[in-house]
Amino acid sequence: MATDMWSIGVICYILLSGESPFQGGSDAETLALVTSAQWEFDEESFEEISEDAQGFISALLNKAPRRRLSAQEALAHPWIAASNCTDPSNAKSLPKNKMKKFLARQKWKKAGKAMLALKRMALLSKSDSTSSLVSSGEDSPRTPEAEHAFLSLEHKMQAPPLFSRGLEDQAVSEGATGRLSCHLTGYPDPEVVWLCGSVPVAETARVQIEYEEDGRCTLVIAPVGPQDTNVYTCRATNDHGEALCSAKLIVNE
Repeated sequence: MATDMWSIGVICYILLSGESPFQGGSDAETLALVTSAQWEFDEESFEEISEDAQGFISALLNKAPRRRLSAQEALAHPWIAASNCTDPSNAKSLPKNKMKKFLARQKWKKAGKAMLALKRMALLSKSDSTSSLVSSGEDSPRTPEAEHAFLSLEHKMQAPPLFSRGLEDQAVSEGATGRLSCHLTGYPDPEVVWLCGSVPVAETARVQIEYEEDGRCTLVIAPVGPQDTNVYTCRATNDHGEALCSAKLIVNE
């Protein structure tokens, strides 16, 4: 079906770049991009992606169903044909960090926001005009193939928490800002608890805990006092395991 081929184009775009071709700043903006079939190759995300791969995606993300590649044409496309002839041991492996960030950002199970393009495609393929799609106000279900593909992808991305960069001991002067920072990976997003000694750290006006999209976790204490000298631990857990890293904060009077 033409809808399935569109879905394959969206999936390939996401797999290769870690980005959604139609993701806007809001649901309304995303829907507008989908219904008008407005998308482009992000220069940075596709810097290392071949022209054949980009051509394959372009031939699938065509608003007109009849102009999209059929399943047979897709299999015969130079990019697919070349991959079938390539020795797997010599194939280039794409980094997973962008995909992990994409999955974490979108919260597939909870929001499905990045899947709006797939959820709308059945209506888009059947609609004769953009206005009829926008006015319908109803989400079409994902095709079974698209649902299976993304569940399979999410399953492959599962990983226990891992500190790609651990905490380091810090020595600061009394009255200054104490900052302990580490980098964390894992999917689903690990739950993080900071400990001062063996006691969980609670946020206050003086103590702040920061989490960034790239996996950086930071404990900020400002201003620090002699009572803040201690060993601090960042403990991360998800369904697949637990990881800890510790460092000492020393406050010099």
